[in-house]
Amino acid sequence: MLLQTSRNVRDVHPGDHICHIYKQEQERDALLIPFIRDGLARHEQVLCILDTLSAEALLARLDGDLSGTYLPYVTSEQLVFLGSDEFYAAQSGFDVSATLDKFCGRRQFAQEAGYTGLRVVSEMSWTLRYTTDIALLMAYESQLNERLPKSGCIMLCLYDERRFGSKTLSAMLRVHPTSTQGDVLCDNRAYVVYTHRLPTADRAVPPVVPPQRGTGQIPEA
Repeated sequence: MLLQTSRNVRDVHPGDHICHIYKQEQERDALLIPFIRDGLARHEQVLCILDTLSAEALLARLDGDLSGTYLPYVTSEQLVFLGSDEFYAAQSGFDVSATLDKFCGRRQFAQEAGYTGLRVVSEMSWTLRYTTDIALLMAYESQLNERLPKSGCIMLCLYDERRFGSKTLSAMLRVHPTSTQGDVLCDNRAYVVYTHRLPTADRAVPPVVPPQRGTGQIPEA
């Protein structure tokens, strides 16, 4: 993996689109927890789209030894937890265009509510249930690269190496301008501008027959 120009996770910028590939929960949390805490400290709204990690478990990790510290952020809706199926799939399967519009709508809502910005955390294991098409995922992630700088959102995509095949992870790395090395952000030299565009008729993708939650893999060609 080719990386250059590292920076602290607290040194994120509006429009950043980050790919965090991890093997263990501790490795995930080393970046995830300060990413969320920093957003809340900056009075940004933080949207966590969760799949295998429960809201209760993430809140406990945020609190650490100080139980209840972050519950007020949930009560005030500065910290929002949503399930991945609820956010991405709705009733018609995964629709790339509709999902991108949702992020823009969330950013506008955060701005109108008086927050300084919106940062998003997304566990990407939901994709194992909704598509086997790596090109579709690359198109989705690449279109986020166009939308995020315009909206000012910051997005952290979480990829569990134990659940995704190496070909999928390599492809996802290529469509994220920022990657990670441990708990450090790095400009990603593997990044390429991906120009694939989806025909209108193909934008909505019905769910595939789901594997057992958290155990499937996108088939490798």
